[in-house]
Amino acid sequence: MRNLQRLAQAGLWFLLALGIVVGLANWASLTQRQPQLTAAVFQTPQFVAAVADPKLPDWIQQISPTGEADSLAQIRVRFQEPLIPIEQIDTPNQKAILSKFQLTPPLAGEFRFLTPRMVGFQAAQALPAASRIQVTLKAGLADLKNHQLSQDLVWTFTTPAIVLSNFPGKPISGFPEDAYYDDQPVELQPSFRITANVELDLGDLRKRLQLLTTDGNKTIPLNIVPYTEDSNTPRTEF
Repeated sequence: MRNLQRLAQAGLWFLLALGIVVGLANWASLTQRQPQLTAAVFQTPQFVAAVADPKLPDWIQQISPTGEADSLAQIRVRFQEPLIPIEQIDTPNQKAILSKFQLTPPLAGEFRFLTPRMVGFQAAQALPAASRIQVTLKAGLADLKNHQLSQDLVWTFTTPAIVLSNFPGKPISGFPEDAYYDDQPVELQPSFRITANVELDLGDLRKRLQLLTTDGNKTIPLNIVPYTEDSNTPRTEF
């Protein structure tokens, strides 16, 4: 009888210990699955210095775009000889080659082989306006004829600059196109709507835009807000 009692007690202790272990394991599993909260990091635009168009080696036929390019332009590099056998396009073997192509700042999209002799950047969206973009072909890039870059090949291009329009007033004869006057009186608290060809950073605009009296001695406070279709408040207009 005593042996049976001892066995029963031992079994109870075993079940109790097992329950504790299982409970701790489930708690740890739930703890690991809790979402990790991370602070959002604001990334300021990356400055890119202008670089002159490089002298191309004979085995690189063409680089584009250069100078100023439309926001829908495709970045492409054309070579005299194949960089990869045609049967290896869209296979893991192309990753090492495509890693030699780089954009600064990084843009959404990826470099791809368009043909064995041409690599292009497939953008996920239009190129950012009013930007300078640097393209780098890294040292070590080679074709199947053993031509190889001994150092990085770099060039830059720009997209169309910011253009503001729809200024109040009339152009001043003999002055630059952005100089205006108005011979008609306006309200004491007028609302002006100025249009831009790109979305503007309102915070930066508020720091830079000023309304001055004609003698330049007094700054008139401005309330700059985005224009919306369903309101009278001055999207790309303010």
